[in-house]
Amino acid sequence: CLHDRTHTYTEEIAATGHKPAEAVIENEVEPTCEEAGSYEEVVYCSVCEKELSRTPVEVPALGHSAEFVRGYAPTCTDPGQRDLWSCGECGKMFADRECKNEYTDDEIVIPATGHTLSYTEGTAAECETDGKSEHFFCTVCGKNFADEDGERELTVEDLVIPANGHDWDQGTVLSDPSCEGTGLMLYTCRNDNDHTKTVEIPATGHKPGEPERVDETEPSCEEPGGYCEKIFCEECGELISERWVDVPARHTLEYVEGMPACEEDGFMSYYQCTVCEKIFADENGAVELDWDDLTIPYTGHSPVRVEEVEPTCEEPGVIAHWYCSNCDRMFEDEGCEIELSEEEVMLPTAAHTLVYLSEFQPDCEKDGEIGHWFCTVCERSFADEDGEEELTDEDIRIPATGHEWGTVTPEDGTEPYFGCVKCGTPFTGGTISDGDGSGTGNGGGGEVTFPTGHAGDQISRPMALPGRMKNEVA
Repeated sequence: CLHDRTHTYTEEIAATGHKPAEAVIENEVEPTCEEAGSYEEVVYCSVCEKELSRTPVEVPALGHSAEFVRGYAPTCTDPGQRDLWSCGECGKMFADRECKNEYTDDEIVIPATGHTLSYTEGTAAECETDGKSEHFFCTVCGKNFADEDGERELTVEDLVIPANGHDWDQGTVLSDPSCEGTGLMLYTCRNDNDHTKTVEIPATGHKPGEPERVDETEPSCEEPGGYCEKIFCEECGELISERWVDVPARHTLEYVEGMPACEEDGFMSYYQCTVCEKIFADENGAVELDWDDLTIPYTGHSPVRVEEVEPTCEEPGVIAHWYCSNCDRMFEDEGCEIELSEEEVMLPTAAHTLVYLSEFQPDCEKDGEIGHWFCTVCERSFADEDGEEELTDEDIRIPATGHEWGTVTPEDGTEPYFGCVKCGTPFTGGTISDGDGSGTGNGGGGEVTFPTGHAGDQISRPMALPGRMKNEVA
């Protein structure tokens, strides 16, 4: 009630009825080439979505869509295939266009025929022609095989037996070559005497002999000479070459030693021609001189003082004297009046200053030396006191003996140790070799007792007269 909302009443409204929507397709099954398909048309209320109707509908089978496929024949190794109709929809294969007689996969295959083999004999190789191995040839596919079952195929190259090549003999000379003409050599094949070849032998060429002089004219001091030089072949005697050789004019010169002007006028050294007697300054006769050009006016001696040099055991000495730098003569006095010979000026080599060095024995590590004589001046060694038989350092040396390893027992009662049984040196590691004088690593040297400790200080090299002077005496 509009005046009082607590006052109400109810009244029934009539149903409106369903409102069908567009039909929809459900449970659709597609048809195939051979099977019909189906679906259901369903109508729902567009308001409440209640199913109002459901109608089954059948869809006829599509039927095959066949296409012809041309078959192909089998080969020796590959199968063939029959003519057939193939459905592009379902992929099935049929013998007829109507697709009533279906083929299986095995039924469409035509098996391979296999090889049709024929035996072919081989041919031997020759010098220049290849041979061919025996084989089996398929008359269908044209392939070659090593066996009659056609399992081991051969290529064309496999069949080839390479040509042997010629085996030529050492050859026979048909014609000898000459200096200018070629010769001819015949070779015969050892494999087949019918195979021959000829090879040209090169011309030997001329063999030049010694040059021969013809029409020779001797030169003089002023006029040139000459000759014709001819060379002939030693083999055939033919003239190979000829030429004219000019010989320049030349003097026959002789060297004349000059004389210093120390005691009278001197002259320079010169060359004189023994034919025309002209004089020259040089050995080639290029610079001619006058006799006046040779004179050196008197100068007197040019003395130079030479002080005395004491001789040594290696070098001779000289006495004090005067030496003329012009004439190379030696004099006793500055005035150059008393001449001295070389023997008078020279002092003989001095004797060695020798001391005897006594022999001392080597120890384990240090070399020793034999007794010998030692020169304190030149520091050379000798076997004799006259210094005549010289010794090298190797001649003098006595090699070190090397350690002899074993167990060392000190005399003072301390612990034994592994060391050298000769000198007491402890072994500190390293390689110990046998058979070289160095002992062994298993105590092969035996045992030795030392007064104290390592005893190394008690084994020392004796110092012989005069105190091992080699490194001290100089």
